[in-house]
Amino acid sequence: MLSTKLLAKIDEIAKLEENWNGYGSMPISNNVIRNLKTVLDCLPFEPNLFPTGRNSVQMEYFANIDKDGVEIEIFNDFASYDLIRNGDYIIEDETITIEDAVALLLDFYYR
Repeated sequence: MLSTKLLAKIDEIAKLEENWNGYGSMPISNNVIRNLKTVLDCLPFEPNLFPTGRNSVQMEYFANIDKDGVEIEIFNDFASYDLIRNGDYIIEDETITIEDAVALLLDFYYR
């Protein structure tokens, strides 16, 4: 179950209007929000969330302060991820399914 804090952040992102970032960005689509909630419902932790100008939401989870982490960007019908080890990006912008995004986050969290 999603926390009140996380639900408020999702609601804030869902309410962003056109040009919310000052660079002509579009609002985050309902499908992205739905996919985001699908992923978050499966996690035992709360990643940081950030809307992007690419009509997506980025989720970040770091196992230790900025050294080992995973960033997942949720889109309408897919996700992409970056993997960070010892502060260096070892995988960047790799496309995966929404289901694989859940598996990747869980695997990283429980390792």
